[in-house]
Amino acid sequence: MSNPLKLAALRWSYPSIHGVRLQIPWDTNEPQYGRYHFGFAKGTRNQIIAYTEGNCPHRNKWQIQNWMKGENPDGMHVGIDCSGFVYRVLDEAAQMSGAPSLVQTLGTTCEYTALDTLTPRGLEINRAVDVRAGDTMRFNKGKHSGVIIETVTNEHGLLTEIWYAHSSFTRGPHIGWIEVVDPWAPINHSVQQWHDEMWDWLDDNRLRDVYFTSVHQSPFYQGARPQVSRLTGITIAVNGREIAFQVVPSVLGGRTLAQLRPLAEGMGAVVDWNNDTQTVTMTKGSRQARCQVGSEVGLINGVGQLIDEPPVFVGEVVVVPVRFIAEGLGFRVEWDEGRRLVNMVG
Repeated sequence: MSNPLKLAALRWSYPSIHGVRLQIPWDTNEPQYGRYHFGFAKGTRNQIIAYTEGNCPHRNKWQIQNWMKGENPDGMHVGIDCSGFVYRVLDEAAQMSGAPSLVQTLGTTCEYTALDTLTPRGLEINRAVDVRAGDTMRFNKGKHSGVIIETVTNEHGLLTEIWYAHSSFTRGPHIGWIEVVDPWAPINHSVQQWHDEMWDWLDDNRLRDVYFTSVHQSPFYQGARPQVSRLTGITIAVNGREIAFQVVPSVLGGRTLAQLRPLAEGMGAVVDWNNDTQTVTMTKGSRQARCQVGSEVGLINGVGQLIDEPPVFVGEVVVVPVRFIAEGLGFRVEWDEGRRLVNMVG
């Protein structure tokens, strides 16, 4: 995986519990009431999953989430708060990069790291062009935190997208992005277009105008800070016949991404979508490719393969790496630079 920040955020945003894909709920430690919520508001992903699988009897997505939110005999809350989420993502990404852990660079564990430490005062970033992956964010008048996971430029080197992740009260860990129209304008300038689903009454540009507070440099994070380029104007074809897509295909960091269903059906595959596990299985003759939203591991005829740009949701549709799907279904992928054409031959 070329971007450990994105991978860490995806693992938190799309965990599997009892084989069901769901979002870990937001939760908070409340020591003022004389106890902590099991410490899992700052816990690791494995702790949260293991405790839930060991104690929750449910197998339905919503029942599991409600159980984690306190609808269980002990009234136990199992989840992650915003600063715990930011710490865990940065720490996991640092270790995947072979960089020092946050315990080494901050001198404190996750349980004792304050929001002010993760979003240092005096290191605010104003212009969008100065934001880097690994920087941290504040929302809600400084009381809520998030983390930048990737910045994207166009083929001319101009910043066009900023991707971030945070754990919000109603959505839990999830990913949003900023469409950067003017790289030299402030991040919260009205020209920049925000895309998020924080909660029903505060989405997209209302998050920018009402909730966003600031972005901060994070000198304590010494892992990878990926900036990738996105090439648009791509045509995808099967044996020379162009496929129509609702979401425009693009090449991100050298990897062609496209909307899943029209891509697979364009190659003549039967598509089966499992909403509980957020897994898609594509079958064409004796060939089968399977992948899961947010997972860096896919299956080709039952054999695991790494996917270096995991499938993700873009709005209501799933976007996948073209080469993994095409080669999994027995096609050869050809790239015509002059025509910006990806042709799958089979």
